[in-house]
Amino acid sequence: MLLGSWELEDVDEAEQLLAFAKSYLSASKVLCQRIEDNFDQAKYADGCVVIFTAYHAVELFLKAMIIKKNPNAKLHHDVEKLAIDYHRLYPHKNQYWQVPFGFEVLGDSSEAKKKFEDLKKELPVEQLYRYPINKNGKAWLGAFAFEPRTFMGTVILPVETDFQRLEKLVFA
Repeated sequence: MLLGSWELEDVDEAEQLLAFAKSYLSASKVLCQRIEDNFDQAKYADGCVVIFTAYHAVELFLKAMIIKKNPNAKLHHDVEKLAIDYHRLYPHKNQYWQVPFGFEVLGDSSEAKKKFEDLKKELPVEQLYRYPINKNGKAWLGAFAFEPRTFMGTVILPVETDFQRLEKLVFA
């Protein structure tokens, strides 16, 4: 049996990104369930892979939605900015999506916003769960943990539902 890249030859870029987003989310879901079922054999690195693949699924889904509406859009890897682009392109209430992996500074303090931006540079989400150390070869600042049941219920399953709902609205 063989799976090949030719499967995607006749679909546009948005459809390709959508296919990969759904596959990454599926992989995250399968591994998360395996960790929960075999928790005594799981490692923190396994949890990081679950988080990263879910994060990457969200990134690719946002890109698919953006490219579907604006084929000339310049894409990047910042999920928060992609979410802003998505909400600008899809302003209707039925298209709203509470995109996970985002952060919000409460209040209007410019000092708090600056500290938050500095923290995002120190702990970039797109790297934090992808690599065990930062780009300087040092351990990430902080202590991190993963709990599979909570992640499944608060991230993976809601994202899966949102993917299905939004795909029907935009790709149907």
